[in-house]
Amino acid sequence: MATLARDWRLRPQAPEAASALAAATGLPRTLAQLLLNRGIDTPQAARTFLNPRLSDLIDPDGIRDLPKAVAVILDAVRDKRPITIYGDYDVDGMTSASILFRFFRSVGIEVRVFLPDRFRDGYGLNPDRVRDLIEAGTQVIITVDCGTTAVGAIALARSLGADVIVVDHHQLPKGELPDTTALINPHHPDCTFPFKDLCAAGLSFHLAMGLRAEMRRRGFFLDRAEPDIRELLDLAAVGTIADLVPLRGLNRVLVSHGLRRFEAGKTAGTRALRSTAIGQKSVTAAAIAFHVAPRLNAAGRLSTPM
Repeated sequence: MATLARDWRLRPQAPEAASALAAATGLPRTLAQLLLNRGIDTPQAARTFLNPRLSDLIDPDGIRDLPKAVAVILDAVRDKRPITIYGDYDVDGMTSASILFRFFRSVGIEVRVFLPDRFRDGYGLNPDRVRDLIEAGTQVIITVDCGTTAVGAIALARSLGADVIVVDHHQLPKGELPDTTALINPHHPDCTFPFKDLCAAGLSFHLAMGLRAEMRRRGFFLDRAEPDIRELLDLAAVGTIADLVPLRGLNRVLVSHGLRRFEAGKTAGTRALRSTAIGQKSVTAAAIAFHVAPRLNAAGRLSTPM
């Protein structure tokens, strides 16, 4: 049997830098070198990478159009304008829609969720479904994990009097951008938010953060309990892992704390997924990627993800 040759290509070491990082952090020198290999070259960056804290999250108001989206949504709630969340049929789309649905439900706001059937509706924002939703009463559409390139469908929605808020992380088209009410996408050239690798689930979590903060400023919680935003981290972690975005920076924070929430199993859905897909094993990023995410993706690939 022939032996398969292996070509190992090792990154060049930086002994002095590794020693300095090890001394500053108290880490073993080998671990310090591994961190340097990943571009983590300061004590603060090393601490954030190895021990991510929720306090490392950045003010979501720094994301372009997020404050505008928050204002439009809360004004719609005040004016009783029906809201529909329109997601994609993959894990990121499902978890993004679920994050926002769970948030709205936690504060007593009724919203509708629509997830397309890939065989009937295709990928992205379907003009026929948009028309159906608006004719059924929807006045505000929040797209999650889609919408950045949906110029025609969004133009239709706007012509029919609906506001459209896009929450998406896909690259922007080179040509015309859709005429949205708000476009939340860190890849927009005018977005100065420093972390560009959030998936739609991560962006939806940040939108929920922004909504809660503005609701607090508007006195929404004077006569009702304020929701614990950390309860949404399990879904944010699943969407982030499934969408294969880099597990660094804010993504690492969301996943690190979200996996703990998933393991705690505070909702029926996560408990069922944990029992079926993982069993008694530890809830790790690998367990989510290879056992949980494929089960969720299967729904959108075979039929409706609803």
